[in-house]
Formats: sequence, structure tokens, C-alpha cells
Amino acid sequence: MKRTAILLTILIMFTTELSAVAVVKAGASCTKLGSTSSISGIKFTCIKSGKKLIWNKGVLIKKPVVIASEIPKSSPAPSPSPSPSPTSVKNPDLSKLPIQIDQPKYVSHSINQSEFTIKFKVTEDSLGGYIEVKEINLDSTNTVSKKGNDGIVEISAAIPVNFTGKTLSVFMYAYSLNARSSCCYSSDLIISTGSKIDNSKTNVYGGLNLNYYKSPTKFFSTPKTKLSDDTKFSNLDKCKLKDGDPALDNMTVGFPLPPGRTDLSKPVEIAVLAVDFPNAQANTLPSDDYKDALSIMEHFWESQASNGLQISVKTSKTYKRMPRNIEDYELGASLSGFKGDNYWAFIQAVIDAYDGEFNFSNTSTIAVAVPLQITAQQIGTWVVHTQGVFRTNEGSIYNVMITGNGSSKEASGSWVHEYGHALGLTDMRYVNEANPSIQAPEGLGIYDVMGSGSAAPEILVWSRFLTGMLKNNQIHCLNSSETTTHWLVPIEQQSEKLKGVIIPLNDFTAIVVESRRNYGYDNIGTDAEGVIVYTIDTRIPYRRSPAHIVSPNRSTDKEWYTDSALKEGESVTTNGWKISVIESGDFGDVIKVEIVS
Repeated sequence: MKRTAILLTILIMFTTELSAVAVVKAGASCTKLGSTSSISGIKFTCIKSGKKLIWNKGVLIKKPVVIASEIPKSSPAPSPSPSPSPTSVKNPDLSKLPIQIDQPKYVSHSINQSEFTIKFKVTEDSLGGYIEVKEINLDSTNTVSKKGNDGIVEISAAIPVNFTGKTLSVFMYAYSLNARSSCCYSSDLIISTGSKIDNSKTNVYGGLNLNYYKSPTKFFSTPKTKLSDDTKFSNLDKCKLKDGDPALDNMTVGFPLPPGRTDLSKPVEIAVLAVDFPNAQANTLPSDDYKDALSIMEHFWESQASNGLQISVKTSKTYKRMPRNIEDYELGASLSGFKGDNYWAFIQAVIDAYDGEFNFSNTSTIAVAVPLQITAQQIGTWVVHTQGVFRTNEGSIYNVMITGNGSSKEASGSWVHEYGHALGLTDMRYVNEANPSIQAPEGLGIYDVMGSGSAAPEILVWSRFLTGMLKNNQIHCLNSSETTTHWLVPIEQQSEKLKGVIIPLNDFTAIVVESRRNYGYDNIGTDAEGVIVYTIDTRIPYRRSPAHIVSPNRSTDKEWYTDSALKEGESVTTNGWKISVIESGDFGDVIKVEIVS
């Protein structure tokens, strides 16, 4: 009997320091305002100069002070470095260390004309916390502080005079001796003009938005290389790998998709049911609160498909009042103390409240949305449930989501990622079994929204093939050992041409080849553009990545794989097959596939 795996996910959105992959130097162009990148000990920030986005001059990153009293007895004491202050030093460069501690929780803030102060709470395994402030680049904003006896970290930073009337995006992190928290818990602090400071305009949220969509560049040329006959690769049966994970029956990496998952061969409807509570009443409309995130989710998944996928989102006009206070539903536990039955009962109660006025005949997924002021203490985590059955007057619903807290307004990446599970897709990263909030890149690095969720959120060709988003002619399945050549159009292109080559190795494993570019929802930079080769193993259990990049020998980034894309003239060999890039251009890439001894 298969063990049912309850999917409890929060999208871990990694820092822009981790995900910045383009060539970075002072004055060079960048793509996202406020993004940062650390190169050779210097931290650069993307700023606006005139009408252009460029990297600033950068600031030197200094190492953090380690206080001897904070060092566990079992660990050797490192030598502390000099610091101008015993309690406040520069932002530690912890970007390449494993993610092992929980995110901090916002507590409060205050603002005056010269500085702002933020308080946030860190977990017991954290030594302290620090902040990053986008939009401005001041040494005083990248500050490390110890936590107090109550677990509260308090950090103050100066406000520049010329910043009056603008918004500070402040990102809060926790750190320990060998780790830092994942990104991000953030606060938008609005600095008002004049003498009066309006703290009421501050927004606090967790999670990050997806990358801005960049329309793919049109290509006007075609390859000169002679290509193999398409008809030789039209039989896709051998490439439909079997599901090899016996412990997971609600998501998959192999064929077929589990029963109940959203069918993308017909129009898709998502119903967003908004509710508030007697002690947490909304004074806004859900259509206003969630408009941007929902429209991005809709556009994202439609853009991944070549089969004419149509997604419609129906949102309730107002927040429907639930009969009990939010705390009475006991939804405050985080992933480590998650109480699933409470969530499922709450979701069913919401559905029952709407059932008489909402027609669910064509609905494949229900999302429960709550007012933006709901805190993590009231609803502890974002949850997707894909193996339960929820009743409506029109029939059963098998895919439901509930937003974590007010973070959902900003976290379009969370909406996109979580909806991927309703399609049957699994997480493409490491997830700690004992504490699911501990997550880290594994195998794929930046190359999939079900993995990194940040740098390059387009989904793999394999996932598009699995979910039926592609037409049959967009996959070449190799069924013989002869040497062949194939023209790969970048997956981000809105094109019906070939998107991927699959080499089946056995019933459960395959080599997959695809082309990536720095447009669409990808934000990979020119260094990471090119052909990526990866293996799929459907037997790898949930909580570990079933996809692993095959890197060329020159590659040094084994965490994010930002230097693993093959350029023209390069090749990799894996499992007895050699994949070479023999021609590249605006049209994409031409690859040669051959068996080697």
C-alpha cells in the first residue's frame, strides 16, 4: 500500500544575492530594480540611472563578528575580527552556506525623520539577525545584531535626507554560526514627506514576486546544420517514464499523472474564496488585494503551455464573514507543528459557506484567501492539499490551497509554485523531513519554479511533457542508437517548434536536453543561457530532487548551476551518451546526440 504524502509547502524564495547570475560590474546593465549581487567580496545593487537600470559602484562586504559567548561548546572558537561596534557590524556574507534555520517573524517598527527601527523574532537556533535594504545602498542598512533573551532582534538604520516620500524595501534574515535563513520576510516602509511620519502605510509580508515577464526576442534566422528527420522521433511511449516513487501518490515525476490532478487539455477554472473573521475583518476587496498575484499566476501557466491552455480565475466579490474568530480554527502552527485536520476542516467550512452561491461545476482548484492583516501566528503556513476530497453541491474537488497570511498579496511566486502541485508536479529541491521549513537547492539550482522559485522560474521541458502542456511534435524521443541532430527552440519562446530531446535509459530514468534564454519569466543572465542537460530519475523519493544537471568540466557552481549551460562548441557526456552544441543563434541551439564508448 502506498503511503499518502501530505503536501505541506511554503515557497522558499531565495535572495537575489543567490540568484543573480548575469555578468555584474559597475555601470553594466541589470534587469530588476533593487536586486543585488556579490562578486569578489563586493556587493552591487541594481539602480535606476535616467531611463536605464545599471549596477552601482558597489560596497565592500565585511565578515561578521563572532561573539565567543555565542559559540556552542562543541564547536571550535573562530578568531573574532575587529569591529567598530561590539553589537553591530556589517552584513555577513552567508550567501553560499546551507539554509538550516527558520525565517524570522516581523514584530514591529518605528520611523522618524532620520532613522527607522525594526524588531523581529528569530528562532532559538539563531544567534541574531540582519537586514538588507533595497533602493538605497548605505553601510548602515546592512546591520547585524544579537538577539535578546526574548528572541527579539532590534536593528536601527539611518534614513537619507533625499529619500523622503519613497518606499524602503527591508528584508529581514536570521543567522547562526554556519547558516542563514532563507529569503525573505520583508517590510515596505513608506517614508512620508513633511514632519509627520505615517507608519500606517507600512506593508509587511513574506515571500517575493516572480520575475517580471520579458517578451521573448523574435528570431529571424534558422540553423544551417542539416537536421535529422523529425518522423524518427515521433513515438513518445518509451520516453513516458514510469512513476518510481511508491511512497507518493498525489504528485509525480513519472507517468501517468495521479487521479484528480488538473486536466490541462480543457479550459481550467480556479475559484478563489475569500473569508474574514469577527476579530479580523477586511476593509478591502479580495479582487483588489489579490489581483496582481492571481493575474501573474494565470499568465505564467498559460505561457508555459503550447497546447492553447486557458485559465480563468473566479474571485468572490467580498470577504465572507466566518462565524468564529480566526484563533478558534487553530491554524497557527508552522510546518514543524502542522495540524492538517484543522486546515482541512477549515477549508471545508469555507466551501460550505460559499456552496449555495458559487457554482463549482467547472472548478478544478479552490484557493481560500484571507485578509492581508492575518499574521503567521494566526495562519502558520501556506498549504496545498492534493489527496483529499472536498464536497460541493456540484461534485468533489481534489485540489485546494489556503494562503498563509497577508504575504499572499506580494508572493506571486508562491501562487505559481503551489498551483504547480495541483497539476501534479513535485518539489525539485531538498526538503528536510524532520523540519520542512528547511529547504535548499539540489540538483537543478536556478532552473525550475518547483525548485529555486526565484532565479529562473520557467518550468522544465520534462514537466511540460508530463503535464500535457506540449504538442507531440515538440518532443523528440530517441528510440535508436544512431547519431542525430536536433534544432531546439528556447523553451521561453511562444513557439510550436521542438522544445526538448529525451533519451530514455530504462523504465525510470532518462536524459533530457533543452534550450534556455534570458527572457520570458527566466532571469538567468547571459552566462546561464544555452543548452542544459539533466537526468530524470522517477525513483528518487519526495523531498529530494529527481532532476540533476549534467555540468561541463569547467563548471564550478555545484549549488545553483549558473555556469552549467552549454555554449556552441561545448559538450557533456553522461550514461554513455554525448550531447554537443554545434550551432547557436537567435533561433536557439542545434545539438548533436551520439553514443560514446
